Parts: sequence; structure tokens; C-alpha cells
Amino acid sequence: HRDPKGTEGLGSDGELDGLAFVLHRDPKGTEALGSDGRGLGYEGISNSLAVEFDTWFNPDTNTSKGGVDLVYDHVAVHSRGASEANSAKESAALAQQRPHPIGDGKVHLVKVTYVPFVAAEYADKFSATPQLVQYLKDNAESRRLGTLMVFVDDGVAQDDPLVALPINLSVLLELPQVTT
Repeated sequence: HRDPKGTEGLGSDGELDGLAFVLHRDPKGTEALGSDGRGLGYEGISNSLAVEFDTWFNPDTNTSKGGVDLVYDHVAVHSRGASEANSAKESAALAQQRPHPIGDGKVHLVKVTYVPFVAAEYADKFSATPQLVQYLKDNAESRRLGTLMVFVDDGVAQDDPLVALPINLSVLLELPQVTT
């Protein structure tokens, strides 16, 4: 979307596809950088989880099998785990896209939270795709299934996530076991 005050000089034509909040254990460390455009800066980063805030509809690759965008402005969670580089395609989505008017040129408040337990009070906001199933397991006594939540705008103050998903980040990112 066009936002002359917020994106001027950032894109070649003043338009951007969005942005992503990324957790990763890519071997490149702080030098890890994904592809631009529809890749939203995270596509290609290995061993990563991305919360994407997609403001641009990419209909040319939208198919029922592995397409990119089902809806226009949306929030989604993507990963291919530790073994493959992440992708903005739907084949890497862990939860269904949630529409939200994030490309409207306004400032938006976002909170991404992970708790190390299944937060049953958010069960009505849980979303999942078949790709999530492999990350719905315990990894050890202190590495249980948790809940990832994304709150946007009024949802932050109202404790109402736009999307929530049960997930074990230690399994997804193959986090090392820390012993004390």
C-alpha cells in the first residue's frame, strides 16, 4: 500500500510488501537476511519462525497448493523448522492467515508473546495448519508445549490475540538444552 510518510525511499515505488518479526538460529547469526518483496525479509532464513505482517496481495502465485496470499492485509506465522529455510508460501504457514487492516498507513501496536504452557484461555483464537502438527510435542521435562500469541492494535489492551497457536519452540528451532 502507499504511505508516502512512512515508506518514502524504502521501496523503489513507495510500496512495500510488509515486514516480519523473526526468531532464528540461522548459522549466519546476525548476518542472516531473507529475500525482499514477497519474501518479507525472512524467506530463506534457516531454522526460523516468522510472524509476518503482509500488506501486499500477491495474486500471481496464489494457488490452493502452496500459494502466497489468500487475503490482502493479514498476519500469519511461518516456519519450516530447523531443516529447511523459511518461506512466505502457504506451504510454510503454521496457522491460518488472519485478516487485519495493517496496510492502511496508520501506526499499529503489536505484541508477540510466547508462554511455556498451553494457554487454554485463548483456545478460541487457536489456529493451525497440518504443518504445525510436528511441533505439537514435548521435548523434555522443562521443554513443554507452549503458546505463541500475536496481539494487534486494540487486541493488546483487551488481551485478545488476533492469532494464537500451540507450539513447542524448542522443537521447532532445535534449541539446545540448558542445564543448571
